[in-house]
Amino acid sequence: MQDLNSRHDPVYQPAHYTAGKIEVWDFIADQRLNFCLGNVVKYVCRCDRKGNAIEDLEKAVRYLQKELSERRKNPDCRDWDRMRAEDERRTI
Repeated sequence: MQDLNSRHDPVYQPAHYTAGKIEVWDFIADQRLNFCLGNVVKYVCRCDRKGNAIEDLEKAVRYLQKELSERRKNPDCRDWDRMRAEDERRTI
């Protein structure tokens, strides 16, 4: 097992997510972003650090479009992930 403090650990601290003072997933959790918005942040933050920047930006746009689509369907709901989970629990 690799040292968990290694800045180049591709599993525990991938360089493309740890470039700043805070890891991307820590920011996403701190801001309590839902799945789509969290992915927007993730792909924007890593676009110039991993692989194909255009592809990462296109992924970010796709998740943002999905978020916009869901919010247009239900403007009063800010967290459609939670709303969907609640709907699924009601149908069980």
